[in-house]
Amino acid sequence: MSTAIINIKTDPELKAHAQAKAAKMGLSLSAVINKSLKEFVKKKKTPYGIFAGADISDEDLYEITHSLDKEVDEIVNATK
Repeated sequence: MSTAIINIKTDPELKAHAQAKAAKMGLSLSAVINKSLKEFVKKKKTPYGIFAGADISDEDLYEITHSLDKEVDEIVNATK
């Protein structure tokens, strides 16, 4: 399976809590983040209206969708 690495900066405590909650659900943090990315691409909006009004072009959305859909689908199918 081909994957891309995304590096993000977050609070270490937030990361630890998120990993613990994901593990209790039988998920990896990567699976949770990938599902969030897939929903972002599918719905073309962020949760809770964060970044409301952000200007994302159709070309940008196509690039995001094209590059993430296959990877996310492979990850989701691997966790079934």
